Amino acid sequence: MTILDETIPVIPSFLPETDWMAGTVTSYSGTTLVVNIVSKSGTATYTAWNIYRAPTPGVSMIGVGTSVTSNAVGTGAKTFTTQAGLTLAAGELIYVVYASAAGMNKTGMILVLAAQQLQDQTGSKWGVDVLVPYINLFLLEVMTLKPEAYATTRNITLIQGAVQSLPDDAVNLVDVVCNMGTTGTTRGAEIQSILKDSMDDLVPGWMSYTADATVLYVVTDPRTPKKFYVFPPQPASPVKIETILSVSPTPITSIDGTFPFDDSYVPAAIDYVIARALAEETSLPNAMSKATLFMNKFQQDLGLKTAQEKQNDEKGK
Repeated sequence: MTILDETIPVIPSFLPETDWMAGTVTSYSGTTLVVNIVSKSGTATYTAWNIYRAPTPGVSMIGVGTSVTSNAVGTGAKTFTTQAGLTLAAGELIYVVYASAAGMNKTGMILVLAAQQLQDQTGSKWGVDVLVPYINLFLLEVMTLKPEAYATTRNITLIQGAVQSLPDDAVNLVDVVCNMGTTGTTRGAEIQSILKDSMDDLVPGWMSYTADATVLYVVTDPRTPKKFYVFPPQPASPVKIETILSVSPTPITSIDGTFPFDDSYVPAAIDYVIARALAEETSLPNAMSKATLFMNKFQQDLGLKTAQEKQNDEKGK
């Protein structure tokens, strides 16, 4: 199969490994779509499908239509009841993908949209093995810039003394809520958060104060994000406290990996993936300047100021 073969769509690297069909439109009238399937992966029967155009340059493969027709994955003529008014013509190359197929979840869509911007819809230059690691770099970048992006409420069991540590999977302490007693089921006094420099000025020698099971302050130091302190220090039988933690999301290893952030982070992910791809490309004209533009867009998507904006602010002072 080559890209010049007009009867078989080029198989993009962003399709899921299974549960899809590819072929040409035989006819489309009203809400009835007939497709001659010439390539497929899988054998199961499904009643929920997404319909995509073949990813030829300049043509989107996003959002052509959907169907709830029961069909088994296979070759030959397949009929789908879909929406009226779709821009589909006889002979057009299309994909029909199980609607819950992994490659078309949020992660898959990020990859497809990034590939379109890179004009590499078939993944010949930047395949999944390249772009998926870029998404993981995006996750790490966001966790550094906006720890609250992947936050969870969790009880922490304290240890004796003032010095405490976050759980191994926690990236940062976003906030503290209240005392939870020795069992972690009884809400007690609220806890205030304070920076270590301020606490040192407010209560000199606070780390050596008499131990008390009721925590009044959680003391943080931005230089040691995995460590925090409590005041008063904890006794030999310490308590639990309720916290809001920023935790490390599970790395994405394939196109069916779960994107851990909510939908508001999708535009930033697309721009970041494009920026990283262009930044490491030496054969395209102006690749680095384009990478800088997309990296600035990524920062703006997150509501952050770019380096140029910060420089302009400094000039304006």
